[in-house]
Amino acid sequence: MVPEQVLEQKEIDQKIDEAINQLDDTHREVIILKYFWGLSEKEMAEVINVKDGTVKSRLNRARAKIQSILIEYLSEKKEWR
Repeated sequence: MVPEQVLEQKEIDQKIDEAINQLDDTHREVIILKYFWGLSEKEMAEVINVKDGTVKSRLNRARAKIQSILIEYLSEKKEWR
């Protein structure tokens, strides 16, 4: 990677961290369990003591929120250029 790409990737990584931190506790929890701990949905349901469907719902909502934050960020960034 060239230095500009490294910088851009760091910026995107930081924005993802910020987006995760904007989630409420229940949605942040499933994102961390899935993507940082690598748990399956079934394992996550056991850990947080909820049904599999609840885990799926929380993951979908969390991903949608993160996606909307990143889309907004990227569209703003595009306007700057």
